[in-house]
Amino acid sequence: MFSNQLTFVHASTVNNCKYMITSLDFKEAFTRLHTWISFFWHIHLQTIVMLSEKQVRIIHINTTKSLFYLCPNKRYFINPVSVGQPRDGNPRAAFAIYDSKRKCVSFFFASHMIMKALQRNSSIFDYQEEWIKE
Repeated sequence: MFSNQLTFVHASTVNNCKYMITSLDFKEAFTRLHTWISFFWHIHLQTIVMLSEKQVRIIHINTTKSLFYLCPNKRYFINPVSVGQPRDGNPRAAFAIYDSKRKCVSFFFASHMIMKALQRNSSIFDYQEEWIKE
């Protein structure tokens, strides 16, 4: 069993710029994960990925509020957040809260004014405008 230590990576435990999308991507990343949980952000989708007995299960979060209890005999990659770059087409801000005492993660979506927030910084707005058009 792994300790309750956490790992935080931008993209992957394999390569900090590599997208982890498929089960094979996560299997490779789990081989380099030495903690119970790793939080990652690169794909901008609220996701829980579990490894149990060499089986990878990917769960995409798409409800307004979800509570997920973590099992001590499984390992996890958790993507908690996306604000301003919704890759799933959902314009709401996505975030999560990890409760280390209860061993659970609560996922949330909240409305926010994405375009108004982007307009505050014109260089970010220019980038986002191009991304939104694609």
